[in-house]
Amino acid sequence: MSSVGAPGGGGDFQPAPGRGLGMDGFQETMTGLVDKADEQVNKFIGDHSSNGALEMSAGESLQLQRLMADESIVANASTGGVKDMADSIKAAARNI
Repeated sequence: MSSVGAPGGGGDFQPAPGRGLGMDGFQETMTGLVDKADEQVNKFIGDHSSNGALEMSAGESLQLQRLMADESIVANASTGGVKDMADSIKAAARNI
């Protein structure tokens, strides 16, 4: 079973060349992770669907639940991360 990881297979976040670390790079990375998680869930459902109904064993049902949990975790981390960054930027701007 594959798990959600950074686009390109690595787990280390690297900002785009010449841009430094900022919201754009973070948001692009998190969008890639969310898209990958969505693709994995949709592929699993497509692979286990027949005539508009899901057909899977108990083990496969647990596998789908895990994929959906991964998807939810990535989406929540992305949303929370962007909000935390925005709050940090606002706080830094107030301190200038």
